[in-house]
Amino acid sequence: MLGENSGEQAGQGLSVLGRQRFEQVVLHLIEHPVHASQLPGAAPGEGHLVAPSVVRVRGPVADLFARLANLLDECRHEDAGTVYHDDVVVRSPRGELHGLDEVTAHLKRSQVEGEHTQHVHGDVLVQVDGDRAKATANQLTYFYRNGEAPHRTSGLRVACTAVRTSVGWRFSESQITLAWMQEK
Repeated sequence: MLGENSGEQAGQGLSVLGRQRFEQVVLHLIEHPVHASQLPGAAPGEGHLVAPSVVRVRGPVADLFARLANLLDECRHEDAGTVYHDDVVVRSPRGELHGLDEVTAHLKRSQVEGEHTQHVHGDVLVQVDGDRAKATANQLTYFYRNGEAPHRTSGLRVACTAVRTSVGWRFSESQITLAWMQEK
């Protein structure tokens, strides 16, 4: 789904006429209901209409995964409140964390001197229900040192609940499941 800057990025490289058509299609999708069978990942035979508001919500909820990856990779732990709700609960193989302060403290403690990460999310699915949404994604995390290939890689499955707040969508709950890990 289109995020806040996705239209601009997707439209890059198009001719002027192609870009205008692209923008028309994006605006049409935002302003008009979409038949569910036309959405990516739709099940065969889905025959209901999806309200424009649902289409507009999926992008910002999906963007939470990218924003989380960026703040983790850039070690901006103090910005966790731009992704997580104050009362967030995070469950992972390392344990359970309650509240934004506990999550932020854990992120700071987990930082290893000289080690960097690259988080990549894919297969993001979002189901919207009013001011709540369920979102899932696959996550690959690469651990590396400057100029070196990754020395550890992990594959995870992330399942979250997002809530609409006065400052935008935030994850209120997150379940992180380790699928595999490879160390070199």
